Amino acid sequence: MQAKRMLLALVLVGGLARSGQTAQDVTIANPPTNPVNVRVTNTPLPVSLPTTVGVNASQVGTWTVAISGTPNVRVTNPATNPVLVKGVDLAGPREPFQISDSILMEDGDSGASKFVSVPAGKLLILETVSIDCFVPLGQNCSGYLTVYPTPTGGPTEVSHYLLFFEQPSTVNAKIFRASQSLRIYSHGSVGINMERGPDHSNLASVGFGLSGYLVDFP
Repeated sequence: MQAKRMLLALVLVGGLARSGQTAQDVTIANPPTNPVNVRVTNTPLPVSLPTTVGVNASQVGTWTVAISGTPNVRVTNPATNPVLVKGVDLAGPREPFQISDSILMEDGDSGASKFVSVPAGKLLILETVSIDCFVPLGQNCSGYLTVYPTPTGGPTEVSHYLLFFEQPSTVNAKIFRASQSLRIYSHGSVGINMERGPDHSNLASVGFGLSGYLVDFP
């Protein structure tokens, strides 16, 4: 059937040529189920592709991914899924540190101090301080910490003042207490300094506790 249609088209074109008439375009409307075979002589044909061509790929086996150079990485974890970090400036194992001691203010003393030394080659990170101060009735008590660069003190010091609150007392004395979370660094010593007033008579006693940890400090 297809051959007959092609022959008919050729006959019509030939007849027109012999009759002196100008050749006209012929439209062949074969359906896809009955295509007409053609021969293309001006090969290769130009092919136009879009600017961006997508490629579908699937992994076969293990892929190796290489990173070129040292690109910056931005971590965007939400607060509900935080990234664990470690302070590289305080590298090395942490050694727990805690100590308790007492201070006595004699009759006539307006204050007294005690030093806690930091082991050589270590840095103390102080995190908690607790102090109880017992003074006679009519007196008040206050205190502060000093951080020194050497175990026995030195010309350079930094003071950190504490908040004291009077506590209910069942003894014939007034009790003042301070208990604070903080972060103080020392590679020399920490001084606990207590003061009382306005009267300085009779004895006054202080009990304190410090806790934190030690790290190597060359």
